[in-house]
Amino acid sequence: GTNVGPVDIEDTMWPGVNGHPSTFGVGSGAGNDYPGSDGSLAFGTQGEGTPLVIFDLGSSTTAGGGLNDLININGDFEGGSAHVKINPLGVLSTNSPYTLVTYNGSKGGNFNNTVQTLSGSRYSFTLNYPAGAVTLSVSGGPALLTWNNNAGDGIWNVQGSQDWLNNYSSANDVFYNSDTVVFDDSILSAPTPTTSINLTAAVSPSSITNN
Repeated sequence: GTNVGPVDIEDTMWPGVNGHPSTFGVGSGAGNDYPGSDGSLAFGTQGEGTPLVIFDLGSSTTAGGGLNDLININGDFEGGSAHVKINPLGVLSTNSPYTLVTYNGSKGGNFNNTVQTLSGSRYSFTLNYPAGAVTLSVSGGPALLTWNNNAGDGIWNVQGSQDWLNNYSSANDVFYNSDTVVFDDSILSAPTPTTSINLTAAVSPSSITNN
């Protein structure tokens, strides 16, 4: 949608709808109904809350276009130390930055430096502030795990029991959503072998291999 500014956010902003990326425009621009009307977007200028902005991001780093959430400002941007959270819609790209915000005016404060996903993940994030934009660099990502029941409880949960071998670090690990998981015969030689697994939470692996 498009709002003719200025706009101040004191609570939570989600440019699209959960799982449906969108471009949120502030002020007029090409194709808008209010030519010549500039806008601005600011977070937390009234001190009435702790502002939060959530971005849906997919596997492509294309700016907007229905693939990723984007805030497009025809005017000024004030980050106001607002917290940023990411809702991954797929395995995030670490090859090039995502564009979160574009603006053609001046920039006041930045977003809060700490960026997290809505639920726990292995990703790390860095916000960047090139001219006229806010971008996000991504590092880390899902692991390849093999079931080893190291904790001996036979439980598959999220960020709970260390019942997995991380094939990248060769260390025992917990499961994060989007990890790739493998069940194979190596469990038969584990200290507490079990092939009966109790799911105690909703889990979302990127893939499951059963050997």
